[in-house]
Amino acid sequence: MAILDCSDGNTAINSLAKIYNVSNNDIMNFLFTKIHEVVSYPQKYDEIYDINELHSYLFGKSCSGLNIQSIIVFHLTTDFVKESIEANGLINLYDIGKSDNFLRNYLANHDVNIESNKGQIEISYQNRPIKCDNSLYNRRLRKDHCINGFLYNNEIEEDSNVKHLIECPEIVQNISECVKCVDLKRDWKGNPIIVKFKVGLRHLNIRDTGNWSMETEKELEEHLILNTLNYILNWLHNDLEHYSNKMIFLKENYSVPPEDIVDFLELEKLNISS
Repeated sequence: MAILDCSDGNTAINSLAKIYNVSNNDIMNFLFTKIHEVVSYPQKYDEIYDINELHSYLFGKSCSGLNIQSIIVFHLTTDFVKESIEANGLINLYDIGKSDNFLRNYLANHDVNIESNKGQIEISYQNRPIKCDNSLYNRRLRKDHCINGFLYNNEIEEDSNVKHLIECPEIVQNISECVKCVDLKRDWKGNPIIVKFKVGLRHLNIRDTGNWSMETEKELEEHLILNTLNYILNWLHNDLEHYSNKMIFLKENYSVPPEDIVDFLELEKLNISS
């Protein structure tokens, strides 16, 4: 069983080689068949749409099953919670409301109480239930409990879906906007970091991950492989700027345990106002 790790192009190639029990050169030689030697050709390489192209090249036939055990995911946050993540892992929103943890205590110090009970999250400010007219914030606070991240470690801090997280966690921002408490965001300290963690495929929300709307784990595996191959082709041509990084969504009730936190990648302090 192997881990799919797209920390960069080299680790992605190495991962695919282990998944298929072949050499790195075997993977590279297949990719070279997709690269055009003629410089004037409109496109430098052919995108790969069918995983059987790889299987036929490697084995001369289709492959009945893959053996991806886990994938590496990259999650944007700040180092204000680094010690908490090291000790407790990454906690989903529902679990935050039923345990003693840094984020829950931070909110409590700003008169915000969060309680989880029977599948529901109850949030109050100054002992009054929060009522938010903004439907987006309401959904995030009441229903969107899951942890998410990215498949590729490629400038995720610039992605419009998560760039706001370099300031503070989404729940802190949403509550701050709902109750008009600027201190909630202002008092959150720290520089942006990327949390690199491992997660098994069985813990992924298959339908939402990558916007692929998959129904089975086998389909998900194939899409992960296809997108990794095309990611490597872009990486080989130093052309990742316009490549769509795939968001990974974990199941709503899954929290990442501390033993599955692989690393913390530091970033330079970003200009949040830009």
